Amino acid sequence: DAESLGVPGLHLFPNFVSEAEEEGLLRDLQQREDWQNLARRRVLHFGFEFDYSIRGVHPDKEITPFPACVQAVADRVKGLREVTNESF
Repeated sequence: DAESLGVPGLHLFPNFVSEAEEEGLLRDLQQREDWQNLARRRVLHFGFEFDYSIRGVHPDKEITPFPACVQAVADRVKGLREVTNESF
């Protein structure tokens, strides 16, 4: 459980994404053509782009919105009482 990991503010939600949903997300995201190769990894950025040079985001540089397949999960996350960040 999250408490045993000793990370303040961490919440674990087992099975928050079903296996079928996970397979659909992976399939849909793998098909995207806007993957970038950065810092020795392949990445997709949605919402705000992570800037590896500052190890953070530029809150004034919003980019691609979440695709539909991800938006459904993001909406569920926003509905959790544990999520309090207004800028999510």
